Amino acid sequence: MITIFRALQGMFAAFTVPLARLTIVKLFSHDYVHAMIIIAPFNLIGAMLGPLIGGMVTTWLNWRFIFFLNVPIGILAIILIRYCFPTLTSSLKYKFDYRGFLLIGLGLALALFAIDTVIDTELHTSLKIIVFLLSLGLFISYYFYAKHKQHSIINIKLFKKPVFNYLIATSVSFRVFTIGLTFLIPLYLQTQFKYSALQAGLVMVTFITGALLSRFFVRKMFKIFAYRILLVSMLLIVSLSEFVISYLLSHFHLIPLLLMLLIIGYAMPVLMSMLNSKIYTNLDPNMINDGTTINSAAIQLSGSFSVAIIALILIIISGQYMLDWQQVLPKSSYSIVMLISGFFMLLTCAAVPFSPKEIK
Repeated sequence: MITIFRALQGMFAAFTVPLARLTIVKLFSHDYVHAMIIIAPFNLIGAMLGPLIGGMVTTWLNWRFIFFLNVPIGILAIILIRYCFPTLTSSLKYKFDYRGFLLIGLGLALALFAIDTVIDTELHTSLKIIVFLLSLGLFISYYFYAKHKQHSIINIKLFKKPVFNYLIATSVSFRVFTIGLTFLIPLYLQTQFKYSALQAGLVMVTFITGALLSRFFVRKMFKIFAYRILLVSMLLIVSLSEFVISYLLSHFHLIPLLLMLLIIGYAMPVLMSMLNSKIYTNLDPNMINDGTTINSAAIQLSGSFSVAIIALILIIISGQYMLDWQQVLPKSSYSIVMLISGFFMLLTCAAVPFSPKEIK
């Protein structure tokens, strides 16, 4: 039952993210960069507050109360939308693409399920292969369907634009190999050093602090440095920080770890602002809706894939086939995960000089 309602929660929440992002894009069409500078730290802070608030709830109350947190937040959001939200209208009205929605939605759901169950020994290998092939088949079906469908739910014509492809790929790579820190570090601290959920959450506050600090300097950095130079610098900082964290997870020292989390927390909103603003400024006005949908989907999925992929790497390296908060894995397993993450971030950084010439 809980799985069904969590799926329903995820389905309706998935609609709010592209809608909120599209609203921001329309309201701040005259200055995407400034809007992204304001929003990026809070997007990151929301993800980072999860371990802290979850730790507080499980320490002082009961884990079931976590599911009630969204109730007052949801009520407040409805009130604010009712009385503070501007009325936005569009002259373009299309029928909802139900067939495309089902094809791409089921394909993504099965893809996430396939990744999540790769290391599940209770499911037969043949079932996992069938799920993966079904997912692949749905994606291929959607491609051929969208080629001949006007106003499909995801406009695949956008992928003919090299700038858009590069920015989305960079955004996905960056998120897949950084967002998973919110899962990896608390797991490491709780299993290796018996930190409580609250203590592990408090460690992530340094990450939040870095994100908040970035707000005061990002705009000046955009003015001082060329786009490519700043992009390379931020990706390199994140990559090197992950290499240092890799060492620290084998030779634990709390203060240097906090410093590295602070640095990554600072760099991530800068990268988010750079990538998101450039995505929108390089789109034609009539493609903003489609671009926002794709970008929002990429952001959501890369976060999910990040935790799944990092957990998969961690399990394969450690030789364990189940993860829980009581299981103590070798410290080297965590180190290798961060080493792999740092390596892929370094590759992403090395690809910047070969990006489309429009990115400058």
